[in-house]
Amino acid sequence: MKRAALVAAALLTATPGVAAAHVDHRSYEPPDTQLTRDYALLHVLLTDPSDRFELARHVYDGKVRVRLKPGGFRRTWLRRHSEPGLVFKARYQRVRWSGSLRGEAVRIDGKRGTAIAREIEASFVALDAAGVERGLRAMFVVLLEELTGAFGRHLEKPATAERLHGYVVRYYAAALEAHLTINHPHAARAAGAALRAMETTLTRPAVFHEQRHRFLSAIRYALDSNVNTGSVKK
Repeated sequence: MKRAALVAAALLTATPGVAAAHVDHRSYEPPDTQLTRDYALLHVLLTDPSDRFELARHVYDGKVRVRLKPGGFRRTWLRRHSEPGLVFKARYQRVRWSGSLRGEAVRIDGKRGTAIAREIEASFVALDAAGVERGLRAMFVVLLEELTGAFGRHLEKPATAERLHGYVVRYYAAALEAHLTINHPHAARAAGAALRAMETTLTRPAVFHEQRHRFLSAIRYALDSNVNTGSVKK
């Protein structure tokens, strides 16, 4: 545990949050990461008519996670925390990852003075699936801000920038795209157009940053039009 904490701390000093692991080629993940797998499983459980809140809470805490097997996601592919998910390291090596959705929410709150983790916790206690998902969307907005920020700082490294763009697309698709498309179609179109434009402006930093601003603004506008997204100060 101590060694894992030291490795995580080293990554975080280089680049904020999850983005750090994606920037450093030595801890490279494929676009579908353990974080997005955990979120996908949590979303399935929260929309399950049998109200599997206890299991959903375990996934959020990192005590249960998706088995990494070929062929896509399956509901039954679960493993306990004693069998950590694997994160690909470079191309062939593997390294265990012991983070969690809850850990990311707590980290963001500690850094930004937000109350995302508190909102999600209260929603779990109240058995409020919509509240849990609202808090997680707020968390992913911050992760996208961090990740696109890292993306923007590495435009002079085409291979790194292209790799990071893949993670931006995946994070957006996993946690926000469907919600915006259904509930805020105008914002979804604006965010999608800006996201595509970011990929084509890697050699033009000023234009890239303009598109990054458009992308994040469209998402924030849509979420801010809903009930509290968890981004309020404590």
